[in-house]
Amino acid sequence: MQGRHNQQAKADAGKPRLSLVPSELIRAVATVREYGNRKYGSPDNWRRVEVERYRDAAYRHLLDYIDDPGSVDLESGLPHLWHLACNVAFLCALEKTERRDRPMSENQKWWHTLPALLAREEAVQVFRMRYGREPEVIETPRSSDGEAGITEEEAGPR
Repeated sequence: MQGRHNQQAKADAGKPRLSLVPSELIRAVATVREYGNRKYGSPDNWRRVEVERYRDAAYRHLLDYIDDPGSVDLESGLPHLWHLACNVAFLCALEKTERRDRPMSENQKWWHTLPALLAREEAVQVFRMRYGREPEVIETPRSSDGEAGITEEEAGPR
């Protein structure tokens, strides 16, 4: 039995645990993709679109989502958040090799905060549904130099 366990661990070493991805994200992107396939008639048409168009579309859907988290795209009838997720998925695929080969510009850095923004908004919505009120806002601790977070020295012994 021990040998089998080691083989399983070896076979999975270094592979992403896809079960950690919320299934709702996969369903949302798949639903938007099905809509796109009906509209454009090809499952691979997204690969022929310029990256900048997906950046612009993602940004539009993000702004619509921020303005009204429950809003839907007028044309498709699907949530702006789902369209945003689909556009981000396209960007991840299209920029996969570029991402490794070039430094990130200042205009692209906001993308790093996108998952945190989406996760925070989802957590706030769950809190509202569960407790029927707004969550308390807790300020991020600041280090002595004014940066967010604190240094190990300021945190004290563990």
